[in-house]
Parts: sequence; C-alpha cells; structure tokens
Amino acid sequence: MFSLFEIWMENYCNCAVDDFRKEYRVKHEKNLPPLYPNGWLPLVESLSVVKSKIINVTFCGSEVIVFRTDKGVVHVLDAYCPHLGANLSSGGSLTKHCDQVCVRCPFHGWQFRATDGIC
Repeated sequence: MFSLFEIWMENYCNCAVDDFRKEYRVKHEKNLPPLYPNGWLPLVESLSVVKSKIINVTFCGSEVIVFRTDKGVVHVLDAYCPHLGANLSSGGSLTKHCDQVCVRCPFHGWQFRATDGIC
C-alpha cells in the first residue's frame, strides 16, 4: 500500500520513491560527514616549540602564536595585540604575573594570560 505522498512522487516528480527515500535518509539521518573539520588539526611540530620562545603560525588564514612554558605546557593565542595590532611573536615575551605565565606585548606592555588570552 502506498501513501498519497509516494503516489505523488511517482506520478508528478518522475523520481522513484526508493531514490527519494535514499536522498531523505542521507540528508536527514546525518549519514554525511560534517561540512567543516571536527577533529584535531596540526598547527606545528611539537619539536619546533621550544621553551620560552614564541613562534608565529599561519593557520586557516589566521595568524596565531604558539609557545611552551617552562613547565613544558604548550599554548596557542591570537598573534595580534587588540590595542594597536602588534604581532606578539615579533618582540613579545613570556613573563610571570600573579603566578601565571603571560605574553607581553612589545609596544605598550599589555599582558595576556597563556591559559585563556585574557588581558
């Protein structure tokens, strides 16, 4: 027994019901991979990130800085200071402020926490 929708599909759309069901299943049952990457993407080789040195990396059209603290923890932040747009990899330095590692802007000394980038 066919539903009215299936009869309409056969008669007016010139497409088989099975084809429609297959298309519907693919679109609505999430059988397709996501339209955007949803996994880990490499930024830089771990060996390239040495302690207390800030490196600049271009990733997906944006620039980020990557650095390793004295304890060996790697962090990634936006490469530019929001104040005047200084690139933190060019002259920026790692400092300690209130027992937290911070990246210091070379122009005006603004500091950004390594853990979350907050000034």
